[in-house]
Amino acid sequence: MEEIYQILAVNFGVASRRQLLAAGVCRSTIAQAVRLKLLRVIRRGWYYAPGVVSAPSLVVSAVRAGGALTGLAALALHQVWTMRPATLEVRVTRLDRAKHNPEARFHTLRKIRYAPVHAAVDDPETAFCVVLQSETREQAIIAGDSMLRPHFHDALPVRGPLLTRLRLQQLAARYNRHVRQTAQYIDGLPESPLESLAKARLLARRINFQLQHRPTGENWRLDVLIGRSLVLEIDGRAFHSDPIRFEADRLRDQRLQVANFVVLRLTYQQIVNDWPLVFGHIQALMRRSVHRRRTFTLAA
Repeated sequence: MEEIYQILAVNFGVASRRQLLAAGVCRSTIAQAVRLKLLRVIRRGWYYAPGVVSAPSLVVSAVRAGGALTGLAALALHQVWTMRPATLEVRVTRLDRAKHNPEARFHTLRKIRYAPVHAAVDDPETAFCVVLQSETREQAIIAGDSMLRPHFHDALPVRGPLLTRLRLQQLAARYNRHVRQTAQYIDGLPESPLESLAKARLLARRINFQLQHRPTGENWRLDVLIGRSLVLEIDGRAFHSDPIRFEADRLRDQRLQVANFVVLRLTYQQIVNDWPLVFGHIQALMRRSVHRRRTFTLAA
């Protein structure tokens, strides 16, 4: 049974008969585990082991509904940035095979003739295709930026990006102009989901800016630089709980102001919930040409 539990563990707590057989588990072993209630059947050919191997409730519900967990919910399990609580997103091969669940949102891959469900949770690329075809541009940009960056996982060392720029363009080419344009905005430069959201919202208002701009002679970067001199610094929820970082950033702000930059520090609340007000402030500064100021070399 230890072998079966290991297979469940690397598949978010749920495995299909096909996955177990492919890993070398024999049919009689599966049947015996079910008979002894060491494995529980979610639906025909799909198993989990509650109380032994943890399986997120959304994963179990997706399999019970006839498909795989997909979209933003699946990407969150793969440690990809999302800015929305996970909901039950289920990919099925055909909509007429979905099991009724009023809480589920069902998807098929529109531009692929046949995309079978072989795992309880879609792989990152498949889940991202669902995001491209069904989510807002903001959500797609946030997830895409995350996938282009070196990837961190709780149980794994740092590894390469989940997606390359070339593969992103290949995926987007299957879809309409809106999706292809969204892919053009995904660059992996933001260093947090909050920065990615701010980027998406500035792009939506056709503001020209640079991300992660490095001032001459410095080893640190500005989150967002509009024009020559208007700086937006993005402070996440954890910012104020780190007193060392707080003091260092305040000192850096002073150096920027001495060099004739204008710095706006934006919080999570301001970017997520108060964006119209914040963007009004940015526009007011730009109307006064604050972003076109002549700047000077930063003082040591």
